Amino acid sequence: MSSKLDYLGTGRVYGDRHTRELVVDTDSIRRGEFAGDEEFSGGDDWDDDPDFGDDDFEGDDDFEGDDDFEGDDDFEGDDDEVGDDVEGEGDFGATRRRKKTKGRTKSRRRSSKSRKWAKTLVNGVASAVFGAAGTLPFSMAIRLQHDFKAEDLKVTVSTTAGTASGTITSVFFGDRLIFSDPNGVDVSLFGATAFTKDLVKGQNLGGGRDILVAGNLEASAAATVTARAAFIGQKPAPKC
Repeated sequence: MSSKLDYLGTGRVYGDRHTRELVVDTDSIRRGEFAGDEEFSGGDDWDDDPDFGDDDFEGDDDFEGDDDFEGDDDFEGDDDEVGDDVEGEGDFGATRRRKKTKGRTKSRRRSSKSRKWAKTLVNGVASAVFGAAGTLPFSMAIRLQHDFKAEDLKVTVSTTAGTASGTITSVFFGDRLIFSDPNGVDVSLFGATAFTKDLVKGQNLGGGRDILVAGNLEASAAATVTARAAFIGQKPAPKC
């Protein structure tokens, strides 16, 4: 050992019970003077230093059997203290916390999958009054009374006189855009035998929100033209 050392102070030193590695609690160090301090270099203050042998260093309850060192919930695996730190940053319980959080996520997913669903249908209606042949825009909002998972969309157009047709320009589930085309898609593609199921299949929306359908109606004469949109899907089954 070098005969010339700098006195840094006294503090708590812990030993790992498995590796015997020494760990210095730097927060507990009571600092003295630095290089040349008589407290270290042979001065009488070294042996008589009241801080050297006090209860905070030897025989202290905080050193052996202290809850902060072994068995404390805050040391390993405590959910309250371990945050979202990246694994390996030094918080021993980080990996355990991550696994536990993942387990809770899986639990929620299982709960969602176990939810019972039943077939249902929601629909909306919009009309346009024509004084002569022409084209007019329409829009309809379908307010959901329950959670809804869509499977298919069917659209029909009817008229009180002459002939009529229509196009769909957009479909929204709440704020989520499902389809948009300013040129429009003919409603015949949403007929009973049309293959447009994949357009809305799998889309879902919570109760109290709106499904929005917009488009254009065309009439060959003065008449009232009506567009109807029906969404086939599922809703939560009532609990018995």
